Amino acid sequence: MIDKDRFAEPAKLVQQLEFTAFKYIIAACTTSFLLGKYGFSVILAIAFVAISCTAYWYIGTRPSKKDLEWQLDNENEIESLYTSEGETVEWMNFMIEKIWRSIDQDFFTAIQSMIEDNIQSVVPSFIKGISVYDLDIGSQAPRVQTIRAFPPLPGHSEESIFGEASFSFHQHPVASLSPDRGRIEPSPPGVTVSIKTGVTSPINIRGELTALHGKLRFKLVTGPDLPFISKLTVAFTSLPTVETAVMPISNQVNIMHIPSFKMLVNEGLRLGLADMVDPKSMTIDIQQLMGAISQDTSSLGVIRVEIRCAEADPSVVRLKEIEDSYATVSLSNQPMRSMSSTRVLTNDKDPRWHEILYVLVARDDVSAETNVDIRVWDADKVKFDDVWGTFSIPATDIVQSKMDKLGNVTEWSQKERVVFDGWAPLDGKSLEESQMKVNCKVSFHPKYATPKKDAIKEADTEEEQEFLASPDHKSGILSVFIRQGMDLEIGDTEELGEEDIKHPYNPDQVVNPYACLYLDDHKVYQTRSKLQNPSPHWNEVSEHFIKDFNKSTIRISVKAALDLERDPVLGLKMFQLRDLFADKENSEYKEAQVWFPLSNGIGFGKVLVTLKYKPVRLTLPRELRGADVGTLIVDSVRLKNLSGVLSDSRKSVTRTTLSLNVDPVIEKRLKAHNLEPDEFSWVDRHLFFPLTMRYRSALYIHIGQGSLSRHKATGRIWLKEIPDNEWIDLCVGLFKAISEQSKEANRNEDPWDSQGQFGQAILRVKVVPGFSPAHTHLRSFNADMVGADPFHSEKIKAKTQNWIREQSSTASTGAKIEEKGGSSEDDQRSISSGAVSTEASNNKEEEAEEEDSIDEYTREIFGLNKDTKVSKYRLLRKATWGKDIIKQHVDSLRQGFNSEARNTRTVAKET
Repeated sequence: MIDKDRFAEPAKLVQQLEFTAFKYIIAACTTSFLLGKYGFSVILAIAFVAISCTAYWYIGTRPSKKDLEWQLDNENEIESLYTSEGETVEWMNFMIEKIWRSIDQDFFTAIQSMIEDNIQSVVPSFIKGISVYDLDIGSQAPRVQTIRAFPPLPGHSEESIFGEASFSFHQHPVASLSPDRGRIEPSPPGVTVSIKTGVTSPINIRGELTALHGKLRFKLVTGPDLPFISKLTVAFTSLPTVETAVMPISNQVNIMHIPSFKMLVNEGLRLGLADMVDPKSMTIDIQQLMGAISQDTSSLGVIRVEIRCAEADPSVVRLKEIEDSYATVSLSNQPMRSMSSTRVLTNDKDPRWHEILYVLVARDDVSAETNVDIRVWDADKVKFDDVWGTFSIPATDIVQSKMDKLGNVTEWSQKERVVFDGWAPLDGKSLEESQMKVNCKVSFHPKYATPKKDAIKEADTEEEQEFLASPDHKSGILSVFIRQGMDLEIGDTEELGEEDIKHPYNPDQVVNPYACLYLDDHKVYQTRSKLQNPSPHWNEVSEHFIKDFNKSTIRISVKAALDLERDPVLGLKMFQLRDLFADKENSEYKEAQVWFPLSNGIGFGKVLVTLKYKPVRLTLPRELRGADVGTLIVDSVRLKNLSGVLSDSRKSVTRTTLSLNVDPVIEKRLKAHNLEPDEFSWVDRHLFFPLTMRYRSALYIHIGQGSLSRHKATGRIWLKEIPDNEWIDLCVGLFKAISEQSKEANRNEDPWDSQGQFGQAILRVKVVPGFSPAHTHLRSFNADMVGADPFHSEKIKAKTQNWIREQSSTASTGAKIEEKGGSSEDDQRSISSGAVSTEASNNKEEEAEEEDSIDEYTREIFGLNKDTKVSKYRLLRKATWGKDIIKQHVDSLRQGFNSEARNTRTVAKET
């Protein structure tokens, strides 16, 4: 709607001029009357009036006239801008034409990457990779025919710019006749797309734009930072007219001259542009496109959801055939990328999980009126999982946000708050009438606010302290921006010095790299592969919840995508999050941009990553700040108070089996002949269990007595009750024997009483976070780390320690022999000084006892390392890849729901 007040302004100016002229006419008439009345001559009166008018003209009216003329011209131009014809912009076309070919082609690197991502997100699954290169904007600039602006509609912010523009383009007349394509020749805009299907060499297709006509509406959202425009939203008023040239073989063979191909391509363009025709639109983040770095994370905080239990009416269970249940928390606008899941329980009536899930909520989620969905599902191995129901809470209610006229979030709650606590209906009915319910607690924990740049505060004021994180708040939000890689290549095996990192891959081939992100060695994100690009631009951002800033580790892996093979690792980089921000320990905002060199893989290169961290107002107990991936070490097992089916007198036939309730089964056995002579215990056994989903896993202790293999008693302890990196003694009650794979054992996650029916088992255990050589016995780890040696430096350290111990042992043995052959005076001197040195040596032994113990476990666990060699025959490597695919599908059907096969679904990939 056009603002009529704008067109009324010239009329007001005319009225003001008429009123001013009327005043001057009255003043002139009055002056002439007075001059004539008092006898002044006509000539003198005329001279006086002329002098007054001349003075007024030079002193007053000339500047006012210039201002008036400029204002009138401005109003006329604005009026033409609002007319239906719009304003011509020949000056803009003239400038665009002059600078069009002066634009540096490197400026479009980010655009090429964006085009690759957009194409790859819609191509069929048989296309394995897309590469866009030779992006040429052409020698002929497009023309903006008319442009017009609209006043903001009611409810829209006046800071936004709305408008409509018509445009057209035709290639240069000589372009179709020129066989060359370059910066000087009259070439049309075009791009070359390389398509890789996985079974053949890449197919290169050159596409060029020969003509384009259309009209679009646009919206510019202004901002305070350069380039003062934050976002651009465009939408075509109707489908534009597009003419193209497609040349899959040669620049001289245009298949668009064939009617069938022309119809096919035009139909594809029509479908592709349909998502940009009003009311649909496309929004471009200008600041991100130009490389602007945000000064904060996009997430406002973390939503903590404690899933306690669920209930279903028996009639509903029979009707829906519910058997295996699990709960998820996700955002309604991106359910797959934000989903967190509990363990799958074989309970169709009252599953009890007692698990805590987390989900980040961002500014865009609040602006889009997103809901936080809590769902309970029925798992199925063959069909899609069925949902019991959903309980939703609007994100705006959780964060208590306020938005400006542009729809941007300006304020949100800065205090921890419990949003919901209790039973909630899953079927949309009232709580009293609901037949499916979930019991949960939802709380919001905001991030610490970032102070404004222009805020002036004195040191140690209360306002400044609000931005500094409390020592109790160790959790936060980590934003990882994987920008680009450089010089990524496969190393030549002849140049590699160590035998451990030899590989069979061709160093001359150009890699198809992609990056993976691991938090505490849990794989959380993966970019797309860039086809045949040793220096790719990924430009992908992901944000994640960090449980413990002081102990979290980041691992970045860059892989090379291969056809029908396991993707080998070009290189790895692992670092402690705290070490990266060591120089900003007391800063309210932590941000770093670093080039990380890659190593311990089959190649070389480096990757540029920007990391930002913001603490949140959340205090977690130590046992809930651990890593999901780690190694469980069982040092000793001691039995006591045996009764019932177990007896202290049958020590010689007592055996113990320890196992995890995951698939594939991981178990360790302790036999009777390993028992200590004087007590009912196994000491210094050092059992290592690789963990991949620790907070959904439990350790089962099975006790058997007699010659039969059947167990007589069982104990269970959930690993979420154990803190990281600390030796603790656990008392586990022993009850009636039950298999960890049975449905009865998987009905709930309730803790068992430590006062067991048949006695107790005392376990000394420790959880070490992250990957260890124990994980090399897992098929999923070996498939993910092909060609990599993530423990290379640790193994060298362990070998060095072994060598030092051997040398120390040899030296001490030689010293003893020499001492026995020494003189009696030396013996007397050593005896006399023994009283003084004994105490000092005992103190040193006590100080080194813990370090020796750690070294002992380190040496032993690295002795478990399983070297997986990569076959030098390509056919065998492809057969291994095929075997992985078949085994993945077989395991998903044969194994239980809590297996590695299902756990891989938690990896968020670039979409």
